[in-house]
Amino acid sequence: MYLSERTALRLPLNLREYNIFPTELLSKKLQDIGDFDLKKPASDQIYQKIEDVINFYKIKLDEQFGQKWACNFIIVKDMENFLSCLKLIGIETDIDKRIPKLNDQIIEHIRDFWGLEYDDPYQIYIDDDFPEYFKKYDWAAANVKPHHPSGLSKGIYLARRTMSEYTRILLYHEHIHTSTIPKDNDFHFILWFDEGISEILPHIFDAENNCDWERWLNYRLRAENFTSKTETLIRKWNANMISKILVYYGIDFLKYLIRVRSTSPSNINWLKLYNSIKNCDNPDKIKNCFTNKIPNEVFENKTPEIYSRICKINLAYERPVTISPLAYVLLKIFIDKAPKSSSFDELSFDDIKKELESKVGINELKKAGKELNSLLSIGTTEDNGGLRAWDTIGYYKDTLNFNFMKAYINDSMF
Repeated sequence: MYLSERTALRLPLNLREYNIFPTELLSKKLQDIGDFDLKKPASDQIYQKIEDVINFYKIKLDEQFGQKWACNFIIVKDMENFLSCLKLIGIETDIDKRIPKLNDQIIEHIRDFWGLEYDDPYQIYIDDDFPEYFKKYDWAAANVKPHHPSGLSKGIYLARRTMSEYTRILLYHEHIHTSTIPKDNDFHFILWFDEGISEILPHIFDAENNCDWERWLNYRLRAENFTSKTETLIRKWNANMISKILVYYGIDFLKYLIRVRSTSPSNINWLKLYNSIKNCDNPDKIKNCFTNKIPNEVFENKTPEIYSRICKINLAYERPVTISPLAYVLLKIFIDKAPKSSSFDELSFDDIKKELESKVGINELKKAGKELNSLLSIGTTEDNGGLRAWDTIGYYKDTLNFNFMKAYINDSMF
């Protein structure tokens, strides 16, 4: 089957790193300028439609200066990256045919790995579009519990018009929701935990199956689209809390929590547990959040490295960080031009300065340099689990000598 144009304009957002934040704005900008029909199946013409939008922003680049130029420079680079990704993955998929087998694998994993008695899994319903009740929501999947106000049968509903390879993540997400509902249906939604495990657990499943899980959790600094504001890097707080559990208390403790959540949730003071995990309290304090005694062994086993790496990347920044588009462009230039060694002798800072000065002016460049230097001063804190804030830069973190770079920005370049 062919992806819908709607899905084609969203799927690459999940598969690559982009600088625009939030990344959904990239899709919106494409739709605002391009001639797309989101409800129709995509054809090869979609590539040219995206190219036309890129050319529109390239023309704007020649007309702008300073922060506005930096914004459009970022937009063009992201759109080119987006188009390259879409061409690579293509607009055809057979995911709809693979859903039954994938569904069985997910249910088996939830039972075997997380130890849940998921003996009555929700049935999967696939149609061309969502049932009428859900059309008002811009969702890609939905689960319907018993006695739902829509009158629909209990199950997980998928629409072909929104399906893609990313559907496997959504399907696991919904199965986590349904498998942790207490059998007596005394269900009260615990936002931080229920959404947190539904965000993190599918990527653990992906990691086990050698999928490209890192692209989702490798947060890094992103530039704001709107030139009147600086950008804010926000956290997925629910996923952050589950990441803390895995990093500080181990995977067996998370499994224990999930089992209690699905069988006897009233045995936990969830607000007290939330605050304890937020504060990284020791296990003895954590035990006080339970009405029943919990076994010591649930804290004994550390989380395997492949999973903890996901969580450590997720925890690299605890606090919001603001950065202007021009400072971000400057940061990317440093990263892209940095040599593999710790020496910066190979870098020509005069060339960098000359290249940007013609686009933004020396005064704006100096401001961006000071802003970037302030950002570089962020160091290790207890809150992020002993990780340098620079872990957010992901793949590039080992290529830079940050102290040397700070000195160069202070004393030489600016």
